[in-house]
Amino acid sequence: MSATAPDMATYVFAVRRCGGDVHLTGHPEGAMVRLLPFGALVAVVQDVPLRALGGPAALRRLLAPELLEPLGRLHRELVHAAGATGPTVALPIGTCYANDVRARAALEEQEERFGAALHRVTGTGRATGRVERDTRARKQP
Repeated sequence: MSATAPDMATYVFAVRRCGGDVHLTGHPEGAMVRLLPFGALVAVVQDVPLRALGGPAALRRLLAPELLEPLGRLHRELVHAAGATGPTVALPIGTCYANDVRARAALEEQEERFGAALHRVTGTGRATGRVERDTRARKQP
């Protein structure tokens, strides 16, 4: 499925070398997680409604803060699951494109860089990322 509807975005979670089936759970409001081939690599993607990401305005301002923590957790979990079958490189949280065509074009521009990163992580342990937001009120001096 290609995110061609104006209310959808192609969310790119990670890049890896191997294809095959993906049985991963992504955003609960999104379509099934799938692989998007580009060059010799594949991206782990999901079509997600823009409203689930805070709407088009939130994407323009790089995601609303209230969405960042839950989206960060989801992103991390999906990247870890995708990495269980082989070397995987995570993309930044909230990496979205208007559709598969745009996602593929952007990823192809960076294919060499992704290949080098996959080479570096092959045979290494799992790397993790963590997103936190300080919700405590800041004291005025």
